[in-house]
Amino acid sequence: MNRRTYLVGLASTAALAGCTGSGPPTAGRSETTGETTGRSETTSHSETVVQYRDLSDEGKNVFEALLETDSLVGPKSDFPTDIWTADYVEYEGTVYAIERDQTGDYIAEYSVHTEFVNETAIEDDAAVIAFEELTPTAQDIFEASRFGEQQESVGDPSSHFGQYDYVRYEGDYYRVATVVGDIPEWELSAMKTDR
Repeated sequence: MNRRTYLVGLASTAALAGCTGSGPPTAGRSETTGETTGRSETTSHSETVVQYRDLSDEGKNVFEALLETDSLVGPKSDFPTDIWTADYVEYEGTVYAIERDQTGDYIAEYSVHTEFVNETAIEDDAAVIAFEELTPTAQDIFEASRFGEQQESVGDPSSHFGQYDYVRYEGDYYRVATVVGDIPEWELSAMKTDR
């Protein structure tokens, strides 16, 4: 049975990039000097072996989850950079190939944008809500957006603002727009190598 675990719930966010290599390199030895070194090594094929002990706490959590399941699934931003950029991880004397594949599925990603609007530009029949009347979650989303910060939300944040045209905040008015984009879903796995 092939088990896939969705990455939701693991506390990890980071930008990710890279591809898997064609075979495991010699872990822990420099290709040019043969000396044992610390953090990671690269072969002539630019394949990177990362020592488990050198992974971030988030990277260790994800790697351990990979050992317990067949794979983890989520957007690239859910995977720590050190796991994503590693071609191999050496753990307790075993080298694991880190493989990444797009699943072909997409995940909706929501963001909220606020824009100051002069009170004279507001239509007479516009639906306006006072900031204080918003739910605590909607208040957090609104404030983060107003300051240009990304605010994670559960589900579609337009449910908090959809029926209103404007939010009145400390005497000023703001138009609130929810933007949705599709981001690709990735499957990450760790496969034991023969080394």
